[in-house]
Amino acid sequence: MPNHLRAGGLPLARFRTARHGYVYDAATNQILRLPDDLWQRLPALLRNSGAPLPRLLARLQREAGVLSPQRPARVTARSVPHDGDRLFSLILNVTEACNIRCGYCVYGGAYMGKRAHGNRRMTLETAKRAIDHLARHDANTAYPFRMLGWYGGEPLMNFALIRESAACFKSVFSGHEARFHLTSNAVHWPDAVLDFLIAEKVDLVISLDGPQPVHDRNRTGPKGEGTHSRVMESIARLRARSESYFRRHVTLNAVGTAPLDLVELDRFFSEFPVQAALSSVEPTQFTPATDPLPARGWPEMKAKFLKGCLSGTFETPAFRERGYAFVYYLFIRDMERLHRRIVDTGFPETLEGFSNCAPGQERLFVSTDGTFETCEKTEGCARMRLGNVTDGVSAQAVTRIYRGFNALGHASCRSCFNLRLCRICFAHAQMGDGFSSAKRAWNCRTLRARTREMLSLYCEILERDPTALNFISERLPATGRSAVPARRPTADP
Repeated sequence: MPNHLRAGGLPLARFRTARHGYVYDAATNQILRLPDDLWQRLPALLRNSGAPLPRLLARLQREAGVLSPQRPARVTARSVPHDGDRLFSLILNVTEACNIRCGYCVYGGAYMGKRAHGNRRMTLETAKRAIDHLARHDANTAYPFRMLGWYGGEPLMNFALIRESAACFKSVFSGHEARFHLTSNAVHWPDAVLDFLIAEKVDLVISLDGPQPVHDRNRTGPKGEGTHSRVMESIARLRARSESYFRRHVTLNAVGTAPLDLVELDRFFSEFPVQAALSSVEPTQFTPATDPLPARGWPEMKAKFLKGCLSGTFETPAFRERGYAFVYYLFIRDMERLHRRIVDTGFPETLEGFSNCAPGQERLFVSTDGTFETCEKTEGCARMRLGNVTDGVSAQAVTRIYRGFNALGHASCRSCFNLRLCRICFAHAQMGDGFSSAKRAWNCRTLRARTREMLSLYCEILERDPTALNFISERLPATGRSAVPARRPTADP
């Protein structure tokens, strides 16, 4: 291995905490803590191609394999051999109708290629044919259960079909556990809906943007009236009927819009002993000048998450009842990704990166007319369609999706420090009827900034207490070795 660094192109992230400077090395997936003087000099060393390395960096390069000039020759979307018999999950788009008009709705007319609000409804015959398709193609799934979800519009506006399709699903898969899920705006819930949700143990996501002024800013009725009071009434009725169901099966989901105040949202959602998630609104245009939504209270949220880790708050599900649910779900996905990463010896010739699904392999989104789509986020995109309830999933359609995405070209990914931690999927590049390099580039910039900040938070937590993330599951892939066997960032060599 050469005793120098190649100028430019090394997939490294240089970052620091208040105490130490670090480098994340994507080739090996390792985090290195460097002496401050060496950390300060690293950018100059990277610019000075061919200069001899300081002794410490030379030893790290030789013994740990880090700082290698090697890069993958190609980066492609992650793929697996097509197996049409691994299905375990369906999402039925039971209606395109909705009883409210959210200012940020993707079906409101502002998003290129997205359908508008409509009145089309799925028939029971279409739902049955989709369920039968799943039953014919589940032989090789690794999942012991079968899952059915309902989507809209507001799916409960076609409650009759939801109830009938649930009964059909349980009958067809009587030998398996049946799981159900749906997302609802909770504006109109008759008693029959409450009874169904509880009886079937439906995993329920309730759209609730926060306190009344925040929620009613965008989530309004057809005449512009706020819906917050009606949602809160529905939640109260559900809890009165079954508090245990509410605690076990309900998630509250807020969509963040400007002005976004995380402290305010955290205070509001801390009153609920359930999971609370925050979603973002996708821009309608993607240019270098399009900035991610600024958020007030970000430092406070990081400090609260750090406190929760150090105090052991997250070691049991009781953290939801202690006012930590919102902040936990802000950060836990990033922390899990970093804590479970696998050390490697370098890049392969061809690296299958990104976080894309295998279209049509494990789950299907079914439109009102029976069209098979890759997922709800790409609904309506002609190039992302997979087939239909009559003809099944087309292997040629799956190939077309991979080719379309890879045709964007991923040359810049070869030198990206986020390559192994990348969360880009097909939906991050899909726009209109195809793929957009501008949209993918915008999402890349946003996700790289997030990863760099999460690397710093991760190392700060482990500096304070190497056991603070023990609550994260230790289940790891069968191959490779944990990048954190000592539960800490790589120590000073």
